[in-house]
Parts: sequence; C-alpha cells; structure tokens
Amino acid sequence: MALPEPFYFKGGQPAVILLHTFSGTPTDVRVLGRSLQKQGYTVMGPMFTGHGTADPKQIFMQGRPEQWWQDTIAAIHQLEVDGHHQIAIFGESLGGLFAMKHWPSLMRLWRAARLIHHCFQWIRVALLTAFCRNVWLGIRS
Repeated sequence: MALPEPFYFKGGQPAVILLHTFSGTPTDVRVLGRSLQKQGYTVMGPMFTGHGTADPKQIFMQGRPEQWWQDTIAAIHQLEVDGHHQIAIFGESLGGLFAMKHWPSLMRLWRAARLIHHCFQWIRVALLTAFCRNVWLGIRS
C-alpha cells in the first residue's frame, strides 16, 4: 500500500495552499487542488509532520502543533521562492486553524483579496457538487 504524498500542481502566477485535517493527508484536498489547477492556479498540498504514515501514533511522536505551523510557513516560503506573490491559504479543520493564523500577514497583500474571493467561489462550487453527488448516491442506493 502506497502512503499519501504532498502535492505541488504547477499552474499560473496566483497560488493556493490547501491544508489537510488533523490525522488526514493531502489526499483529502487533492481533487480540489486539481480543480483549482485547471482554473489556472498553482496549488500546493503539504503534509503535516507525522501525518500520512501507516501508524497513526506517529502524528504525535513526530509532530506537534508548533511543527505543523512550521510546515505551513515552509509551504508559503516555497511558493514565494518559486515567484508566487499572490498566495491564498485554505484548510480543513486543523488546516483551517493554521490558514486563519496566517490570515493577518496575508491581509497586507490587498491584491490577494480578489484571488481569495475567486477561490472561495470555486470551493463553494466544489462543495455543492460533492454534496449533490452524495445526495444523489444516497437516493440511488
């Protein structure tokens, strides 16, 4: 069985970081990442330290909240080094906490507001599509 991997889907100049849940992996947000890439975004899905192993105990044996915050900062830094100046960060659960923690530093980049608004539209569409699909599958069973 192959273990989950982080992803880095290259696209255009605006970039999006998708952070996974506690005990989750980048696989949880990979489909959304591909959808955003098709819309022209560069998308990164890092993996929090200790996650994505065959042994769930590794989450706390290898990682801790301070390290997961550093994983988030490393992803932002990598995109900046690669020349991306418009970076939006989204996350589910634990990932959402780290996305919000970084929010004040992103607010200085007012130009990113348009990118964030556009990404929210695509996330809303993706979530609605997933919901409708689950309802449809539930009706058919």
